[in-house]
Amino acid sequence: MTASRFVLGAVGVVAGLFGLYALVSRLPVAQFWPILRWGVLGIVLHDALLAPLEVLLGWLLVRRLAARSSAAGWAGRFGLVCLLLVTAVIVGARVQRQNPTVLAVSPLVALAVGLAALGLVVVALLVRDRPRRDHQPV
Repeated sequence: MTASRFVLGAVGVVAGLFGLYALVSRLPVAQFWPILRWGVLGIVLHDALLAPLEVLLGWLLVRRLAARSSAAGWAGRFGLVCLLLVTAVIVGARVQRQNPTVLAVSPLVALAVGLAALGLVVVALLVRDRPRRDHQPV
């Protein structure tokens, strides 16, 4: 296991634990079932519609752009699209505020934190993929 995978895995575990803490500490027990329902429906929607679409679009894009793009470029573009989609959902939820299962989150703060995390990932990938000079003894 490479160090970068370990670090990314550790960050993911910490983020997941923080999310679980926020879920348990901020929501009444009565709201767990609606959240569970949305979670199950989200998985079904993802597996039935979004995943096949992502595979198709990914296949089409890889055929056209793979030779010209680095891992950092792919991570940056993909991450930015994901962040913008999540931010749009947060903004929409704040406007309607009809769903009591949505936590009140500032869209600007959420976007800033997401962009900072994405920037760290892109920098880590750039550092990992930089050309290395082999030091030859003289």
